[in-house]
Amino acid sequence: MFLSIINDSFRLARENVDPHNQQIFSFMLKKFQRWTGLQRITDEEIQEERDTIMRSEYLHPIENFPEKIDQFLDAINR
Repeated sequence: MFLSIINDSFRLARENVDPHNQQIFSFMLKKFQRWTGLQRITDEEIQEERDTIMRSEYLHPIENFPEKIDQFLDAINR
């Protein structure tokens, strides 16, 4: 029963695919295949995920600016 619900949902999703949502559908399908064990993660994908995490940490330096100023002022006061 569970598989038939999933199968029907994927069928409906494929019928209603909008060109703008193609990326979302492929992302969801890839995650589902990994979760079920039908597809293994390659070394390239692991590195890509690590790069994404690293970029997200350094992408917005303005968000870290107050903390960096506090660290700078603490260093000056020593």
